[in-house]
Amino acid sequence: MSNVVAEKSYTKGVESVAKGDFLSGLAYFEAAIELAKKVEKIAPPPKYLSYYGLCLAMVSTKSQTALELCESAVAVEFYNPDLFHNLARVHLRMGRRDRAYPVLLRGLQLHPSHRGILGDVHSLGIRRRPILPFLARGNPVNRLLGAMFRDDHQQVLEA
Repeated sequence: MSNVVAEKSYTKGVESVAKGDFLSGLAYFEAAIELAKKVEKIAPPPKYLSYYGLCLAMVSTKSQTALELCESAVAVEFYNPDLFHNLARVHLRMGRRDRAYPVLLRGLQLHPSHRGILGDVHSLGIRRRPILPFLARGNPVNRLLGAMFRDDHQQVLEA
């Protein structure tokens, strides 16, 4: 019976996350984890830890702890695209787009039509190749030429 209560708390947490209410989600996932530990005397399922980590990253400054929770969940349930999505969202919250993108791609390999992952990949956009590929993307010449090209391209589209 206690498993039912922990799962209900987890489900309410997922609903909160879907609404963007990460603070409520944090409370629900924390309750689910505690119920699993104390009442059921089992280790909390990875999905609980992953969502708890996501909410923790969204509402607090404990990003490193959140990242570790999500990474440990993905290591156990490497077949669950939702956990990859959560991990990528934590990376994005931390400003690590370069680390989020491959995680999102891994999630898409598992579930090619995952709405959340597809939405995040779309929002990241596709970067064009640097104007001068033999120079680093951050090279001032590439940055200047890229800005000039982008502005010219924008003006053509607006005309």
